[in-house]
Amino acid sequence: MADKQNTGRKFQEKMKDKRCAKKATKTTKGKGQEGEKEELIVQRLSAEVHGKAQKYSRVGPREFVEFSDMEMTVENIKRACTAYYRKSVGPGMVCDILAGDQGPSCKTIKQIPNLKLIHVRFIPEIDGDLEAIEEIKAEASQSCPETSNQSVNDFGQSVKVPRSFAFGSPPRMNKKPKLVPKSLSVSTILQL
Repeated sequence: MADKQNTGRKFQEKMKDKRCAKKATKTTKGKGQEGEKEELIVQRLSAEVHGKAQKYSRVGPREFVEFSDMEMTVENIKRACTAYYRKSVGPGMVCDILAGDQGPSCKTIKQIPNLKLIHVRFIPEIDGDLEAIEEIKAEASQSCPETSNQSVNDFGQSVKVPRSFAFGSPPRMNKKPKLVPKSLSVSTILQL
């Protein structure tokens, strides 16, 4: 009985040593030692969403992007991707890192779910910060009254329309359902 326990313990220790050795090699490789070039796997996505699922479509295959910076930050990743895609993207485009196929944009390194594959899109550069523009849009939507100024109907008359109707689907009209008898005679059907 004691012999079986010893072999079991030896086996457990042996497997533990294997696991620890694998972890040690992984951590030393990934830190970017001197003289070693580190690369990121990047999937480029389109600038706009497509389809029913509202996903960004892929543009080309996954590619290795050289990442020589020691510190892994969003700005350093954007800089590396911009340098790599400079020829195909053109001037006036800004790199945006996404959390996945459906977004959202990542502003910190903690928001990126998987650093093994980084989703990137290039959008036109806008004067000012994207966050500032989003704040302005939010303030404008809050300050607008419930009704829009004026809307013109089919007859050329100006009519006040609630804001929800002006931009969304048309209003539901409260129509009384037409009563239809359960059965009709043949002569009644022929008259229709």
